[in-house]
Amino acid sequence: MKWRFDSQIIPHQSWELFFIKAGFSIVLFLSLPAFVSLPEQNFPNGLARFVDLTFLSIPSVWGVLQAGTLVALVFYTLGVASLPALAWMSFVTVTCGTLQNSQGAINHLYQPLALMSLAQLAVGLFGLFSRPGGSRRVWLDDLEGQRRLVHAAKVIFVACYLTSAITKIDRTNGQWMWKTPNLALQVVKTNSDYFHSTGEKPAAYIDAAPTWMAANPNATRLIIGPALLLEFFAFLALIGRGPALIMALALISMHTGIEHLMRLNFWIWELLLIIFFVNVPYWLVQLVKRGCGRHSNPSAHVAD
Repeated sequence: MKWRFDSQIIPHQSWELFFIKAGFSIVLFLSLPAFVSLPEQNFPNGLARFVDLTFLSIPSVWGVLQAGTLVALVFYTLGVASLPALAWMSFVTVTCGTLQNSQGAINHLYQPLALMSLAQLAVGLFGLFSRPGGSRRVWLDDLEGQRRLVHAAKVIFVACYLTSAITKIDRTNGQWMWKTPNLALQVVKTNSDYFHSTGEKPAAYIDAAPTWMAANPNATRLIIGPALLLEFFAFLALIGRGPALIMALALISMHTGIEHLMRLNFWIWELLLIIFFVNVPYWLVQLVKRGCGRHSNPSAHVAD
């Protein structure tokens, strides 16, 4: 397998694309709340500064949007009418996420879902209007078109990590890795919030972690600092299947560590890494093919 140090559109087979898009659809639908009960947006953020999004709290409206989203996700997964399906998915994730982020606290639940939907929609629209009039395909349902949509989702997803890394560097004047021991205070705060919310005390090693971090600043920098590099070089997941697998597993490990230490949940990010970059069905098929190839070629066992 040759890797090019450049972003490349992986030639996913149609069955791969089905599993990838089905996984994305399931995650997106499960992330939507059963109902929206946010009748105010006292701290308007983003789109909410221009549009009153509290209409989402009307039960009949949200019911229609949910049903429409389910239909759109089915069409998206099957590769049928992809453009209107993505337009619906983008509208729902952007408006719902914006309304939730207009309540005085910002979270990143819908960030990857909305951006990945928007990126695919943008690529679809670009493909539609950049083709000669006679060859335009409104639905973008050909195999190459579907590959480009999935690639667009991957690009914007790794861009989220790169943005996070750049933000850390900018907010700390380039001293984020040096200041990582200060995260001890954040560990105390997040675990305290979790305790007061659930009544569940953190494990003993978590309770002792802030003290250890403060007492061992250089070791803390060595352990936590590489997380910044992982985010900064997340784009390497775009250069091939192998790098995608390696980078995804590394990022999942990072999220898991943060989750255990700081009680911050990144389940959507982890699932998207598994779906788009680990790509379990592909590697399972490769293992089966490799096994079948060895059984059909007895000389291979001698070579082993």
